[in-house]
This record gives sequence, structure tokens and C-alpha cells, in this order.
Amino acid sequence: MSKYLKTLGRIEAVWNKLGGEEGVDRLLRGESEIVVRKHIINLDVAPFVPQSLELYEEDQPKHRARGQFEWNPERVRMYLSENQKDSKRIEGHKLRKELEKELVLPATLLDYLMENQHLIPEDWKTMENGDIRFTYFWGTIYRGRHGNLCVRCLYFYDGQWYSNSYWLVRGWNGHYPAALAS
Repeated sequence: MSKYLKTLGRIEAVWNKLGGEEGVDRLLRGESEIVVRKHIINLDVAPFVPQSLELYEEDQPKHRARGQFEWNPERVRMYLSENQKDSKRIEGHKLRKELEKELVLPATLLDYLMENQHLIPEDWKTMENGDIRFTYFWGTIYRGRHGNLCVRCLYFYDGQWYSNSYWLVRGWNGHYPAALAS
């Protein structure tokens, strides 16, 4: 029943967005049209820098996605190292080294998604087993006050999307996939 009510709610929202009966009639007569908005993100824009962190150019991966990126969830793939699978952990610096052969996405995309949360795919909320998924954007590396490096992530918890960071000196498990351009 709740899925049915959700669908009805979405239909009503579309109906209202089109302008009710009059708007739908105009659409059917060809007097108006539906335009699908493209979301173009400039991946070269400097990302948000959280308090207590710094962004250093020399720390930025040379293998990160750059330029104009048209948002399409199918253009993003989740990467897990073999050393993150089956309850294993890999130290963040070793994972960073493994990711050098991949096209990592920068935190600029994370920032855009936080501002446009309706674009975030439903399956980014949890792993296949239902645990929280923390999607990391390795295309931007931050440095803390004491020189330690970290990467920011996007995750869904208690009905809301959040952003946080995780230190490379720690162990990275299967809940921490890297967002790669595909």
C-alpha cells in the first residue's frame, strides 16, 4: 500500500508541475514541451575545504577526472580493491597507490551532489548487504593540521545525506568504495 501511495504522490507532483489539467492539455496539444535538464559539473572548480583541513595542489592525483562532466549515475562506478573485499582491510595509502591506475572522481562532484541530493542514486545509500555505503571521492586529497592525509565521502544515515572525511592512515574496508569515472 505504501508503494502505491508513494506512486500517487509522485503522479500528483508531476500533475502540479505541469500546471494541472490545463497544463497537461497544452502538453498533449503540442503547445508546450518537457525539457530534461542536464547537470554539467565543472570538475576543475576548487572543492569545498572543511574546517581544519587544507587542500594542497601537490597532493592532488594526476589521474583524476577533469573538465566538464555531465551527470549520469551510469558514468560512475564503485571500486573496491581486492584487499577491501571479504571482510579485509587495506591501509589508505596503499589503496591510494592502487587507485593510481583508475580515473578517480574529485570532491567537486561530491559537493554538487550534496547541493542536488535528488540526483543521488537510491543504491548509493547501502551496500548489497544493507550496511551503510560510504562513497569516497579520491580525486581530491586533503591534509589535516598534523600533516595526515584524508579523503571526503558521501553517505546516507538516518534519512539524510552527509559528507565526512576519513584518514589514509586507517584501514579501509568493503563499506568504502571509491567513485570512479566509467
